[in-house]
Amino acid sequence: MAIRRPHPPYDVVPLAHRPSGGELALAVAGEYQHAAITAQHLIDEAASWGFEAASRAA
Repeated sequence: MAIRRPHPPYDVVPLAHRPSGGELALAVAGEYQHAAITAQHLIDEAASWGFEAASRAA
């Protein structure tokens, strides 16, 4: 099985300087509102990509 590695932050960080009404183009664990994203959303999203150690890292 191939080792999965996260992409550099520029692939996953929203562009705060762009007008968007606070909504992300892609949901993070089902959440589109930038201000509502929590660490748990990031952990859940990483787990959905197959990062098994995501919940242990938190």
